[in-house]
Amino acid sequence: MWELVPSIDYEKRAKRYLKTNRQEMLNVADNLAAYLAALRMGLKPQQIIRGFVHHEPHGIKALDESGPGKHKKALRLYIYPDERSETLYELTIGDKSTQREDIKQCTEFVKQLLKEYESQEKTPDYENG
Repeated sequence: MWELVPSIDYEKRAKRYLKTNRQEMLNVADNLAAYLAALRMGLKPQQIIRGFVHHEPHGIKALDESGPGKHKKALRLYIYPDERSETLYELTIGDKSTQREDIKQCTEFVKQLLKEYESQEKTPDYENG
């Protein structure tokens, strides 16, 4: 069963955006819930095609603020669906002014995660022989 894991950076920024861009944050939360529900129904991340899902490098997805209400600011919630562990990481949230740095930060996270998986695969399993 897919688990949602928010980063500290996401939680910090989300609090700020919730104060200044409440409707956008509510819409992002609804879009996240729909994305997570699709994963829990058995869809693979690449099968989830919705208007609010934007594909970024290295399997990162950006969920936008599409939905009801007037939008003052375009927001992107950057997530990484890790199929190996069935973990949906909430990496960060930002607007157009932080987009480039946000994607860079998320890319570093994914590269580090994949490096950890790679090192685990190379570690001998002495118990199994």
